[in-house]
Amino acid sequence: MKKTIKWVVIGVASIILIVIIAGMYKFNYLANQPGYDVDGNKIEDSYRSEVLLKWFNLNTPNDFYVKIPETNIKCEITELINSDSLQYAKGYYVNDEEKGEVLIDNSKIVALNKSTKDLVFLVIPFSISNQGSGIFKYLGLFKLDYKAKTINQIDSYFLGDRIKINSINYDGVDKLQVEINIHSKNQAMSESPSELNIFNLIIVEENSLGFEFEK
Repeated sequence: MKKTIKWVVIGVASIILIVIIAGMYKFNYLANQPGYDVDGNKIEDSYRSEVLLKWFNLNTPNDFYVKIPETNIKCEITELINSDSLQYAKGYYVNDEEKGEVLIDNSKIVALNKSTKDLVFLVIPFSISNQGSGIFKYLGLFKLDYKAKTINQIDSYFLGDRIKINSINYDGVDKLQVEINIHSKNQAMSESPSELNIFNLIIVEENSLGFEFEK
């Protein structure tokens, strides 16, 4: 009798463990994969990405993902926001116990003259914030494929914490002139950044496109 009870307890514990592992797999892995939403549920074919449709005229069930630098996490961009006549897109991600948000400003997107009939290469600024006080801003390099109906991130470049992007000027070939405001040495990070910083980034072509700082 005791032996039977022992095996029943082991069986129940095994089932509970399997359910826990399956749940972790769904929320921590599937939720960051293309074709799945933030809850790890498979996206039905009837779903269409509102962001890709309205911003890029791309009618697709595939979604817009931003890679979180220095992690394997992808943030799904799903929400459109109108603020002060500018349009933004937003998404949320979870990395273990960290919860974060990615925000994209549509007005600062730059299309590169490296496109073909079906491919468009884009420089897309985005910011990342989490439970901390920082707002980390990046330039992302993306490939928009109208034939495959996908958008994929190729590279990213860190601009700074709580900086302001004034402009991104493209020379039409391979150079970006980036103008930002950063915090001066005497400024508190809670203040609006006031020190002007201008630098160039080169779009390099090796195995794939990428950013390189021009010294």
